[in-house]
Amino acid sequence: MEEKVTYYLLFKTIACKVIGDYPLMGKPYIFSKGEWIIDKSHQVMDCLWGYEPGEQLGYRTFNTDVMECIEEIDEQAAFRIITIDTIKFLIEKWRKEWEKAKKHWDDARPLKFKEVGAHFTINGYFASIYPSDIYSFSYYDQAFFVMRKDDVEKDLEKYGATDIDFSGTMIEEG
Repeated sequence: MEEKVTYYLLFKTIACKVIGDYPLMGKPYIFSKGEWIIDKSHQVMDCLWGYEPGEQLGYRTFNTDVMECIEEIDEQAAFRIITIDTIKFLIEKWRKEWEKAKKHWDDARPLKFKEVGAHFTINGYFASIYPSDIYSFSYYDQAFFVMRKDDVEKDLEKYGATDIDFSGTMIEEG
């Protein structure tokens, strides 16, 4: 039998889940950097229990101010947040990983493209990423994104994207 999964929104921005029939006794996870990680810092359970370590003994649990930091959400809302977080994570990842190659590209500027984008489905949502999400609208940045197509496709697949398609048109010089 499959264990129950209860989804939460922590601090109004972080997707969390607790696996187990009784959420207050389950296994808590936080969605971070494109994946579910075990909540070793106990943020989820502390908020569910209303735990405030600075309070006087006997008043450390069921603190309503702490309990208001977390709210139960449905699976659809959780996957919407996860999708947005995954896309933000990938954009930052590419910006960092491609930094050196981008500098060389900017010096050479060999090609120009326009209307470039990566389009895909992730967690049931259709999404697109454009070069301007990472760099700018310039024709050269769009061409650089096209040259990184294999990296983009590999990472999107790794994080569960399907129906990946790329758009864009090369601009002829002259």
